[in-house]
Amino acid sequence: MPVASSLRRVAAPLALLVGLAGCDLEFLEEEITLERNAASDTLDVTFDYRGVIAHDESDEAVEKAVAAARRILAGRREFMILDWPLHFDLDDGGPLADASPAVMRFVESVSVESVEPYVDARGRLSCRQRVRVREASGFFRLLNSAISSEVLEAEAEERLGAGAPWFDERSRALFVERAESGKPWVTLGRRGLEIDLPLTAPAASGALRELARDADIFKAALLSTLRYLKVDDERTVARLGDVERGGAVRLSLRRDDLAYSPALAEALRAASLTDR
Repeated sequence: MPVASSLRRVAAPLALLVGLAGCDLEFLEEEITLERNAASDTLDVTFDYRGVIAHDESDEAVEKAVAAARRILAGRREFMILDWPLHFDLDDGGPLADASPAVMRFVESVSVESVEPYVDARGRLSCRQRVRVREASGFFRLLNSAISSEVLEAEAEERLGAGAPWFDERSRALFVERAESGKPWVTLGRRGLEIDLPLTAPAASGALRELARDADIFKAALLSTLRYLKVDDERTVARLGDVERGGAVRLSLRRDDLAYSPALAEALRAASLTDR
């Protein structure tokens, strides 16, 4: 299981339950700021999308992008991390029909606090979306449980490590042991957003080589946010993002495969959805 596809598979158990939207909107840059308040058990997430565009400049694509922007500006709980499949629509009830009580508690705990379209310093259509997650500890339990479930399911189906020759037998055993233990894979604390993987040192080296080798937007984004990495004999700890004063964690992401077009901005002004 290569690293990038592993990350997407890890997201899938949660993502598929809360709904995935199409990619009618795209953007060139994104800043995600995470602020966790332990006392109130809340997580405030600011999505700052810069250089927002339609999928292409065709009339159909721009029309779909305007419809998507209309939903988001109205406060729909829809947000995206880079691109599909990390595009979430919590107000799409269809995929929630068979959701577990834990997933429904998470969905109900999320609210959009504000949405602000603006023009950035480079003259590009942008949007800042502030989201609050109540019961943040429950969200992280759900996320870590989804990861563990995916590991155990992959092991049962004999596909854990498939396609990743660097994923050795000892790492496989360590992954299963971690998944069965209930210990977390991802945490957010004073040291930032931390990913803790029970990999042997050779497996970790192989994973890093794979991350650096291919021009995949998810791999590039992951590497660009890496601020700390420690590889021990049977454990690898990575910390992502910049920790700011007060403990907020900021992740800065960008896509180099897109070019900015003002077509969507012009269409939104014509529809009186923005004055920018």
